Amino acid sequence: MDSLVDSIRKWRTELGGGADSLAVVAGAFHILQPGNLSVVLAARRSARHVCALIESDIETGGRPFIPLEDRGEMAASLKGVVKTLSSPSAGAECWIAALKPFRWVSCNEIHDGILGGQAAALADARVSVPLLPGCSTSEVLAAIRVKQTPVRIPAAFSGSAPEEPGERGVLVTVNGCFDVLHVGHLRFLAQARAMGGRLIAMINDDASVRNYKGADRPVFPLPFREAALAALKTVSAVRPFGEDNPLRLISELTPGIHVKGGSYEPDRVADER
Repeated sequence: MDSLVDSIRKWRTELGGGADSLAVVAGAFHILQPGNLSVVLAARRSARHVCALIESDIETGGRPFIPLEDRGEMAASLKGVVKTLSSPSAGAECWIAALKPFRWVSCNEIHDGILGGQAAALADARVSVPLLPGCSTSEVLAAIRVKQTPVRIPAAFSGSAPEEPGERGVLVTVNGCFDVLHVGHLRFLAQARAMGGRLIAMINDDASVRNYKGADRPVFPLPFREAALAALKTVSAVRPFGEDNPLRLISELTPGIHVKGGSYEPDRVADER
């Protein structure tokens, strides 16, 4: 534990600045949903850097359905998140205190978990994010079970993000529904981004997702799916399309490289090729 505290303290010293330099958030990050994304986006607006505390398997009640390593990778993929930390709650006050000074960002109307509670007590400043009814992981899963999808996104959700300025290098595009983002999506997008200087994600609108995946899809409506993609470090911009395929957008964007995931059948992508 001493070595962990020392390494965190050294990292925080090198980061520099006061509470406006580091915002801390916490959560299980089983899935990226409007509630936790809104907290991360608020943290990005309130400080130059974000640290995400990932509740361990013990803190999540011993029933995670996504491994801790993958949940940490999900949080680390978000723009602004420069560090993720997870450790059993025993002694956590010491390593959380090593992050000071920091600003605690959370929704005060929901339980933040063990690490979140300790971070809230140690914070130098606090930022409260509005509760988004129906948007927690448990509520999203309940909506999926009874086929009440897409999940309704309250007006309080602010997911807008500016596009990145054009980088040098080849323009790369990908396309898909990108409904419930998972580690496979993240790794695919990272591989695509590595092929060029700018990555545009072309995303099916809700009607085209229903045509492709069925009446109970998508789980998340287009505005949230756009916001979730735009929040990823690998994605420069997002473009929706309503057709069965992205041919029109490919023609408009004229990418140097268009990348497809391995799950696509060759005969379905002949026109894109």
